[in-house]
Amino acid sequence: ENNEPSGSPTRFELPVQADIRLGTEIQARCRAALDAEGDVQLDCEGVERVDAAVLQCLEALAGGLRAAGRQLELVNPSVAFSRAVDLLGFSALVS
Repeated sequence: ENNEPSGSPTRFELPVQADIRLGTEIQARCRAALDAEGDVQLDCEGVERVDAAVLQCLEALAGGLRAAGRQLELVNPSVAFSRAVDLLGFSALVS
């Protein structure tokens, strides 16, 4: 009998400078998270800067996960990350 939970969360970390220069890498991480099973945990603790392009990728990830009955969990969002989410109008990410 397998007692391990199926679909354990996929976890990845946003870089300190999460901006459009890393857009391709972040898109690839989001696609991989969508292709995996279970919920996705996004560690935002070290983020010092995040721009709208990255937040759009994360919003798309959250929408794709919701459509599949899964969720995106933000772990330890930094002050800078939370401020950018508020200022740039991405509050749906944290609801």
